[in-house]
Amino acid sequence: ATGSMDPEPMTYDVSKKLTKNSFEYEKHRFIGWTLNAEGPGTVYADEELVSNLALEGNVNLYAQWEEIMVAHFINGSEVKTRMVNLAGNASNIYKIKYYEGTVPSEYQTATYRVSNSSKSDKPIYLWYESSTNTIYYGSEADVLYLAPNCTSMFEGLTNVTEIDTHFDTKYVTDMTRMFYRCLKLETMDISHFNTSNVKNLTSMFSECNSFNQFDFTNWDVRNVKSFNFMFNQCYAPTILDLTSFYTNSATSFNHMFSSMTHVKTILIPNFYSDNVTDMASMFDDNNSLESIDITHLNTSKVTTFKQFLKNTWALTNVDLTKLNTSSAKNMDKMFYHATALEELDLSNFDTSKVNSFDNMFSGMTSLKKIYVSTFATTGSTSNQIMFDGDTLLVGQEGSTYNSSRTRKQYARIDGGEGAEGYFWYKAKPTN
Repeated sequence: ATGSMDPEPMTYDVSKKLTKNSFEYEKHRFIGWTLNAEGPGTVYADEELVSNLALEGNVNLYAQWEEIMVAHFINGSEVKTRMVNLAGNASNIYKIKYYEGTVPSEYQTATYRVSNSSKSDKPIYLWYESSTNTIYYGSEADVLYLAPNCTSMFEGLTNVTEIDTHFDTKYVTDMTRMFYRCLKLETMDISHFNTSNVKNLTSMFSECNSFNQFDFTNWDVRNVKSFNFMFNQCYAPTILDLTSFYTNSATSFNHMFSSMTHVKTILIPNFYSDNVTDMASMFDDNNSLESIDITHLNTSKVTTFKQFLKNTWALTNVDLTKLNTSSAKNMDKMFYHATALEELDLSNFDTSKVNSFDNMFSGMTSLKKIYVSTFATTGSTSNQIMFDGDTLLVGQEGSTYNSSRTRKQYARIDGGEGAEGYFWYKAKPTN
């Protein structure tokens, strides 16, 4: 076995859960702990509540294992190709089910084998049952491991409603577009997915329009770099809880939550963004979004906020006072058609490197005030429209919206007649 675990302090007559096992033993399954080095004696389950293992002194617990047979799938895209070929067309697949028991003999041939023979103790077979539009997969192995590359494994199965996930994702490094465009998918357990080695989740659930079984409690995404389009066009959720997401390695959140049209709350309290450079369209077209806390995000390296909060129609308040825009180059449509916001506090904004502000505030029909400490627009060489349709907007000295004053030169603190602008001065916050 490999791995290590720290000693665990215990108090006599006080019950305590054993620490979860972190040892690994290839081709073996952990079954519990025993006080007997030779085993088995009393076996304590992983994380079992225990007390009084000894009267005093140190106690050694010994891991108990059972030998298992394993099987490894071929690459995800190859599995998808096999499924489509067997069904005749991707649209003919309604369900993907794990087959309990011995695989029927007629399918135990190379034609139906989808396992990596060099790594597997037993083969994995996959076949199609036309009467129920069902793909089945099965094996005599105890554990079925997905290949490191699961790119597009179920992509484009537009009529599939259910997927059995009777597999282990321990070795997966790439889940790009894994379930992309599974438009009707409703039933799938992802709670047990081991994502500790995954580096790419780009478009993993993009266009899973009907799916709402997002249980990420046990997910570890600390090695993931790209979350681009991960939940794009996931229409079903009203709450997305990503509290378990510690995004230590993230470099891009481009379109991560875009077009989640029914989501009201997104929880990202442990998002780490120190190395993120791209937040374009991160919350774009979240029409029902009511609350989002982004005050903890370090955005000092982000170069694009293009369409960051575009079309967030239900968002009435967002705290932007911690947002670091010192590296930003693009703010096109950053708040475009965020129609419920009445005030924007941009007093912490540094726009010195921004070269494009196209329609940054346009269509904000409820917007009355914009606060800034400074707001440089010299990086933009064109006289871009910035305030189109902001009919309630009033500057510090009373300058009101005028359809002839919608361009870049009015992105300044209002100086009154002859020096009209739409901004109010507010001192830069001391963070």
